[in-house]
Amino acid sequence: MLVTRVHPEYIVGQNIPTVRGLKDIDAAFWEARFDAIRAWEQQLADSGTVIMKFYLNMSKAAQKERFLERIDDPAKNWKFNPGDVKERGHWAAYMHAYEQAIGATAAPHAPWYIVPADDQWETRAVVGRLVRERLEALGLKHPEPATEVMAQLQEARATLMAEKD
Repeated sequence: MLVTRVHPEYIVGQNIPTVRGLKDIDAAFWEARFDAIRAWEQQLADSGTVIMKFYLNMSKAAQKERFLERIDDPAKNWKFNPGDVKERGHWAAYMHAYEQAIGATAAPHAPWYIVPADDQWETRAVVGRLVRERLEALGLKHPEPATEVMAQLQEARATLMAEKD
């Protein structure tokens, strides 16, 4: 939904089945894609899956700094893709694509969380807190063993305690 919004020519080579009879990569095509995402996320939520979507909002300046670190540090060279520098030329188009995708797919059952990403420690702290809060909100508890299981546990305990070490 992002790279192909900026580079729709990539879709032509993907052999994607026609969506609801659409042939052109136009606004109706993208709306059909958003419909498919929303339907899939609804199906997941209806099946009990908790959905949390994170947009790590990094400034162009911070991205440049990270790219330079990856180039200058031999231990980080593997993280760098020279094509990313070319894609920076499409920054505004990517920001527009993100805005549209987030706006079109945000829902109470599938929320987006916009997280500042210029400082990695802050990003990790925010995401960790959000995940922890969501897990806590689920009210998960260990299952209570049935009465017969409790009796078996007590019997096993008595057997272990009776052993001669």
